[in-house]
Amino acid sequence: MQRHPLNKVLVAALLVLLQAGFSQAAVVIDFTEQAGNVVSTMSGTVNLADLTKNSTTGSTGWILPSRGVVFFADGVGNLDYYSGIQTPAFAGAFGTGGYASSSTSGSYFGIDSRYGSSIAVPAGYTGDTSLWAQTTWTGTLDSLGLTPGTYTWSWGSGANADTATMTINASAVPEPSTWALGAFALACGGWQLTRRRRALRVKA
Repeated sequence: MQRHPLNKVLVAALLVLLQAGFSQAAVVIDFTEQAGNVVSTMSGTVNLADLTKNSTTGSTGWILPSRGVVFFADGVGNLDYYSGIQTPAFAGAFGTGGYASSSTSGSYFGIDSRYGSSIAVPAGYTGDTSLWAQTTWTGTLDSLGLTPGTYTWSWGSGANADTATMTINASAVPEPSTWALGAFALACGGWQLTRRRRALRVKA
């Protein structure tokens, strides 16, 4: 059975995309309002090749938007701190809020834009394993002083170039009940429209 030439092109393109994804890792951080609180998630891998390790210490989960600080940690495990992060044009700040703390489930990770940007990863991390963490913050985007937008930190060069991108979503994710009410409203609207069309056909 002969394969279509287009299939070969698609497979080749997929391989290129996969190789590109593995050659340049990236961390993605997302903040979204859910059920009256703010849920933040972090995932990805970190390339440490062009960074310098400074210290190892513990931390709790905390944010300080006005100074560009976010930590996914529970205060138990240790974090290795690395310098060499390029301080972005927005100076690292991603809001006006002050200190807020919470607990985290998952991996340890942090970005600290004070005193020159640095990044924190689990102690002993070598950059070859995926990280994932989630934290629920008590409050809203406004009360926590988080400014919606996309913020990116970068480091390294060439094959070692890497980034951490944070997205603070302006729109809250509706609760399940809100989704249900919305679906019900759409269904009612469609039912009424169908009745009107049928009535018009009868009159005609």
